[in-house]
Amino acid sequence: MKTLSLCLFLLSLNGLRAETLINGTNLLASAVKFGINRYTFQANAGDSLTLTVAKQDSLTRWPEISLEAPNGAVVTSPSTPQNALLVTRAPVSGTYTAAVRNNTSSGAAFSYLLRLGSLPSSFVVPAGDDGGLLTNAVSNSGWLLEGDLDLWYFVTDPGDTIVLRAATSFALHMDLMTADGTLHSVGSATEGDALIRTRANRQGTNMVLIRAQDISKSGNYQLNLARIPDHSVPIPLLTNAVTNYPTLSKGGLNQWVIYACKSNLVSVRCERLSSTVWYPRIEIFSEDGSCVASNQSGSIVTTNYMPAQSGRYTVMVQSGILGGEGLYSLRATGISEDGIHLCKPIITSGTLEVDGIRGTPGGPFVLLTTTNLTDLQWEPVFSGFFDNKGAFEYRRPWEPDEFQRYFFLQMP
Repeated sequence: MKTLSLCLFLLSLNGLRAETLINGTNLLASAVKFGINRYTFQANAGDSLTLTVAKQDSLTRWPEISLEAPNGAVVTSPSTPQNALLVTRAPVSGTYTAAVRNNTSSGAAFSYLLRLGSLPSSFVVPAGDDGGLLTNAVSNSGWLLEGDLDLWYFVTDPGDTIVLRAATSFALHMDLMTADGTLHSVGSATEGDALIRTRANRQGTNMVLIRAQDISKSGNYQLNLARIPDHSVPIPLLTNAVTNYPTLSKGGLNQWVIYACKSNLVSVRCERLSSTVWYPRIEIFSEDGSCVASNQSGSIVTTNYMPAQSGRYTVMVQSGILGGEGLYSLRATGISEDGIHLCKPIITSGTLEVDGIRGTPGGPFVLLTTTNLTDLQWEPVFSGFFDNKGAFEYRRPWEPDEFQRYFFLQMP
């Protein structure tokens, strides 16, 4: 459970002095009778702005937030007896002024927590709060208090597939602003499993905001990110024809790495083993972030793929329905064995193709060939360095009159 770090500001008695509101902080304040407390912050046109007020005493008050843009446009939140929520997009760049007051005829005093979530602005994570760097392939834990706004970020490259899935015991709301400024918003159902999926079209920082749909709710949540491909974090490797028995958590995005050779059929099979009802979904992704194969067809599902090129692929397993979780089995065949692998030569459109995979990125290699295994007169035909993905490609015209040719891969 998170602890709450507060910024306490002393307001003038008439409530008219504007304080600076910092993105991500928890600001504790009090409004005097008939008082209006004002706060300013900077925003750029198109920014996603979320403000919440959560009342901190047991008295019946109706807090209200209004927001004035630099062009004079004003947006006002609906009021409830306990809190207020305002969500909008910044129409212009400049200084915005937020005002908090008690929206009742008595105008009685009350204490409250004010929070700002501005995307994609830089933000702070108060001590003991949740947010910050979102790690790929790891279940990131958080705790929402009443009116809480948790801010997270992660970096992508062009073409990356982005899948965000958040799960909790109550209805959840999630915003994703990608590096190009596109805002994706989703609200979960009652079981609290919210899902956003998109592709990155530029390199940069992506921002995530998590809150309860009903901001009076509180509790823990799990936030999962699948960024594909990603070589910066360790992702488990599937071994050919070996059955694994992992567990899928609620909202989980389980990722695995496989290596496959061009035109060698890959088959991935998943079977739900738990008694809870959920339906596995298998997806296979290439190194450019594209989903090249997927399937979802009940408690047992098999996804087949004939690789268009040799190299590394990512397999992702998740629940095909919201709220799914439990034990399952996972088995892949047709993938390369451990260690550096020389793919079986193939002939495509009159071209002989030989690929090497799972080498050391930047490491040297020599490809040798012979037409007679009896004499073992190996001759080097190609040498160089494995690329940054640990692979190489060798191409030469195919000679139809050649009866046989063998290849051998050597590391100096």
